[in-house]
Amino acid sequence: MRPFTAFNPFTLTGQDRLIDTHGVNKGEQLVVYNYSSAILILHFLNFQAAYVPAYWAMDIIVPTIAMGRVPYDIVAVVPTSGDILPIVYGTLYEPGEHIPSFSMPIPASLPSALPGGNFYSAFVVLPSTGNPYQVINLFNPVLSNIKGLILGAVAYTSNSLYPIVNLVSSIGPDTLLHNPTGCVPHDITAKPVKSVMNCSYEDMPAPPGGTVLYSTFINDAQHFNLVNEKESFTLEPGANLMVQLDSIQVNDQVGLEFYWSEVPIIA
Repeated sequence: MRPFTAFNPFTLTGQDRLIDTHGVNKGEQLVVYNYSSAILILHFLNFQAAYVPAYWAMDIIVPTIAMGRVPYDIVAVVPTSGDILPIVYGTLYEPGEHIPSFSMPIPASLPSALPGGNFYSAFVVLPSTGNPYQVINLFNPVLSNIKGLILGAVAYTSNSLYPIVNLVSSIGPDTLLHNPTGCVPHDITAKPVKSVMNCSYEDMPAPPGGTVLYSTFINDAQHFNLVNEKESFTLEPGANLMVQLDSIQVNDQVGLEFYWSEVPIIA
């Protein structure tokens, strides 16, 4: 058991964004406590990636390599009333020392993520694509009486040939891609509210239709948030929102993500 050096994720940049676990054995368990509003992605030496949501604690086991030095990036930042002391800390456990696996919000003494609404995420990581298009879809049911405040629509890829990524909308029904994925609540109160949204993804030969709201090229060094470029987006009842990556080639590692809040519609 060996704690790693605690750090403020916002004060480090570039190559300094690194968790040095000093791990030298396969099958180590890394336990991370992210006491900040930053949503982190950790990059391991076998090209595996792990997301650590804001105000979240979880463990990661990489069985095939030693943990070593783990670079991280900030994918997005959750709007909050302010981080009292943003800090990331944790411990490396060697094989034979492992504690029970877990993934959960850090207790409710922290500031609420979004006054008047909860905070959610949905994401997929495809280690090796088999088709030229990768899409994640978020659908707000017609009778939800909720509007989704989209805070992040993020894509990244190992493709270095500058593929196109699109933010695409369409009016219902649910586009309902082949694979459902969960909508994870990150409200740090004791009883987080389940999301009303439906989320699904697919690695597919041709993209579904819709209206392109924003389009850009990305490279293999970016985790690109299309909503930041679009400024903001509200997902109304009966509408779909998609992040669509036009990889064209196959055998890429691809990640697609949504982050949003849900607020009741008041007549």
